[in-house]
Amino acid sequence: MRILTTISLLGFLLASTHAAELQIRGLNAFPETKALDIMEGRLAFLKSRPASPARADDASFILKRLLKTSGFKDAEVNWSLEGEQTIILTVVEGRRSLIGKVSVVGIAAGEASSMVSKQFRSAHDADHQLSSKSPYLPESNPQGLANATQYLQSIGYWDASVTLTAGRDDSSGLINIRLLVQPGPRYELTAPRVQVAGIPQLELEKSLFSLAGKTATTIEVRKARRLVEQYYRNQGYQLAVVEMFASQANGRLAVLFRVAPGRRYTVGGIEVVGTEKVHKRELDRRFRPFLGQPFRAEEFEAEIRRLYATGAFEIVRLEPLPQDDGTLDLTLRVEEAKPDGYFAYGGVGSLEGPILGGGYYHRNIFGNLWNFSSGLEISAIGLLGDVRVTEPWFLGCDLRLTPRAYALTRTYDGYDKTEGGNGVELAWDLDNKYSAKLSFYNSLVKASSDGIAVSALGPENYLIHRLAFEQSVDQRNNAILPTNGYFVRLNNEIGLTFDDDSVSYFRTDARVSIYEPIFGKSHMAFNMQAGLIIPTGNSANLPIDLRYFLGGASTVRSFPERELGPSSNGYSRGGEAYWSANLEYFQPLKGLLSGVVFFDAGSLSQNFEDFGSGRTNFAAGLGLRFDLPIGPIRLEYGHNLNPGTGARSGALHFAIGAAF
Repeated sequence: MRILTTISLLGFLLASTHAAELQIRGLNAFPETKALDIMEGRLAFLKSRPASPARADDASFILKRLLKTSGFKDAEVNWSLEGEQTIILTVVEGRRSLIGKVSVVGIAAGEASSMVSKQFRSAHDADHQLSSKSPYLPESNPQGLANATQYLQSIGYWDASVTLTAGRDDSSGLINIRLLVQPGPRYELTAPRVQVAGIPQLELEKSLFSLAGKTATTIEVRKARRLVEQYYRNQGYQLAVVEMFASQANGRLAVLFRVAPGRRYTVGGIEVVGTEKVHKRELDRRFRPFLGQPFRAEEFEAEIRRLYATGAFEIVRLEPLPQDDGTLDLTLRVEEAKPDGYFAYGGVGSLEGPILGGGYYHRNIFGNLWNFSSGLEISAIGLLGDVRVTEPWFLGCDLRLTPRAYALTRTYDGYDKTEGGNGVELAWDLDNKYSAKLSFYNSLVKASSDGIAVSALGPENYLIHRLAFEQSVDQRNNAILPTNGYFVRLNNEIGLTFDDDSVSYFRTDARVSIYEPIFGKSHMAFNMQAGLIIPTGNSANLPIDLRYFLGGASTVRSFPERELGPSSNGYSRGGEAYWSANLEYFQPLKGLLSGVVFFDAGSLSQNFEDFGSGRTNFAAGLGLRFDLPIGPIRLEYGHNLNPGTGARSGALHFAIGAAF
């Protein structure tokens, strides 16, 4: 055995000593090193052995194939050997055919015609690697036409056909392509129908009926199929088989789904496996309501997402086991994450200046999945300390209860303040769109003048109790970097301050933001927000800290933060009513970098009775945005379109996070 091993090792060493070297001659269009790099993987076996006619012929074939897929359809590659170590490949390139202009006729210029051209090119680009230029490969034309036709069908032109003519441009040598599109009618969907025996489907029919009249794109057809599949799975038919049939006539596409539902499963037992520090009862109570109910995968997936959201789990996996009696026994396997740790962050803002923060968190206090966090933040305008605990399933429901205590200091232009308080928040999500929060806070505030008139400051020491109810509907495609959808928020608050002249008040704030994609990857955004605070006592005695301030990176950007509106001794004093509107156009530039053009308008009134009747300030500006997963980094300049006496011509803002 040892003798055989020694002989094999000697053979390997001799073969390695005489491993073939490959050289390419006559290649003018590309560097030899680039061609060799592309061929490296295919030649690894050849180059690990001595040169031979068979290996040289294989190398010649590989290079010839590479040249042909790069547009050299008449390329020739001849080989020769120099001893046992070198294979010489000699290239005769011949004429190269590259695609020049691809013109699309028969369909209006725009995204559709651009995509037809792109889909045709994709077939020619499939195999070539030597350059970014598209080779013209006549044998790829049928696939290119098929790609273009399939794209047109996917956007509703189900009768579309595409033909081509090709001709070489004598001046450039490029092959110009003319694609003739006969799109036919753009089909609309009729209400999709479902054939299944013995199962009520009224809700499903209502959902499918909403698709009637929509353009018959593949996206809408897939949406219809997804609705059917999800409907039966949510009824417990996990093994339902859905077949789809389509017929087209008179510009309408009729879709029929035939469903074989199979057996309906109900939830039998649920076993939780893998808990260590988390009390098993916390998970048992979350899934106990599912026992005996039809197995609906979506509901279990939603619960699993909620478990991940606690931060206490690394892995959560559901394993179903069908039983002969029509039940599903479920095993919930979990792997816990490290429950506690420290965090740190940093940033910068136009108002706050440099920001540094950090703290400690624990995701599983007492094994109950209570989330504890404490932190300290330092910025150019003050300090903020915060401690809170969140119970994610208060009273066994999807209610998040959060007691909180905090203390802060702030140094604003014209006045300083110190505040400490405590309170509790109760939040819930009705679904993925609607959420609400009820909160009650008690705060002790001390304010002192640093230039502003004492009469404009309001009470210098006061105790305030606040009860607020906030609702929001979020239909954005991304909460951090939205490009499509809308967001609506309404907050109502009642409060009572206690000092020498106590003031009760009612406050309401509203915001509507709309995001709309245009021109491919570009999009526009519109935001409108307004607020009103109505004191029931002496309006002049309303604390400055309760008033609205306007101007800055998220309102009217021709003003620095908090500097738009009524003033006292040259310092902003805030107001009881405001509104602002923003219109933005975003254009991607390169990679994560985008440019933005914006127009802002807004007004701040000292008294709520003057809401909407005060001076309106207008701004226009430009900016750059660098999109990161944590939010965009923004650098923007807003120019004042109607500056008042002594007002600035504009303001520069740097901020992290979307303007709205």
